[in-house]
Amino acid sequence: MEKNNEKKVLLRVSHLKQYFPIKKSSFFSKEKLFVRANEDISLDIYEGETLGLVGESGCGKSTFGRVLLQLYHQTDGKTMYDGRNRDEVAPQYVTEILKNLPKKVNELKEAEKKHLEVSTAYKTMSVEDKKVNHHEMRECRKVAKNLYIDIVNIVGGFMIVDDLEGIAKLFLAQQDCAIKLRDLKEKHRNIEIIKNMYDHKKAQKIEEKKSVGGLDAKIAKQQQAMDKITGEIATAKTAYDNAVAVVEKERAKYKTNKEFLEKEARRDDSIDLAKLQYPEIRKLRRDLQLIFQDPYSSLNPRMTVGQIISEGLVAHNMFAKGDEAMQDY
Repeated sequence: MEKNNEKKVLLRVSHLKQYFPIKKSSFFSKEKLFVRANEDISLDIYEGETLGLVGESGCGKSTFGRVLLQLYHQTDGKTMYDGRNRDEVAPQYVTEILKNLPKKVNELKEAEKKHLEVSTAYKTMSVEDKKVNHHEMRECRKVAKNLYIDIVNIVGGFMIVDDLEGIAKLFLAQQDCAIKLRDLKEKHRNIEIIKNMYDHKKAQKIEEKKSVGGLDAKIAKQQQAMDKITGEIATAKTAYDNAVAVVEKERAKYKTNKEFLEKEARRDDSIDLAKLQYPEIRKLRRDLQLIFQDPYSSLNPRMTVGQIISEGLVAHNMFAKGDEAMQDY
């Protein structure tokens, strides 16, 4: 696929595979059999771009969409999303990689060594032997490449330094601050939607010239809680900025190191969708969605249109359940 250097890549898919196991194995073989719904798909989707995926019924188009959203856990490949800053989501897999950074780098070195050995031997093999060993060579290359991407996307050029434990501590401090900031913002939003519901009820009662009852007290209580969290968010944001500054100061020490800069150029803030836990991927559902061509696949005929739409608004924390303002929206 031709690169577009003027636009930002939002979704980067590399060698994606989705296999579904068949329960019954072949009579002649004990090897597990699979339906290969998606096989080795690689593509980039750019900001502002519309990509058309065309094919006959049953060729795997809908499966591919579900895999991108991780409704199916992909069998293999990478699905990197760049529509959000990674620190904004602060996924758990980043914490795990940083906690095991020295081990991960050693695993990468071993994987690269094995790949070199296997690929060197592969070049001298006969055509028949190459057919037999082709899968092993590809697997070695895949393991090394995936480990490299996992590490370089997060720490960049720092993967070459000797004090990996010290570097991991700096990044973990930034990650911890990002997690705290994320959680506080979510807490603030949860209180805000409750306050908005009370505000709407109050405005409605005033319009109907009815008593507002105890709504003023409820609104004041929610506002007080929001003000408190707003202060905590400001403090957490300062701590996060300071943690980022410490990492940047350390990065500046290697500004003349060619190997560091080469790997640093590969660092980005993209999110590995396949590594996200269920609560984390749910937070991206407003960004990544499927639109079904068959309405009965997504609409419940026993519910009204308003009820169906309101489910999404509540799920995505836009309104509180039972908020009458949702109907106006």
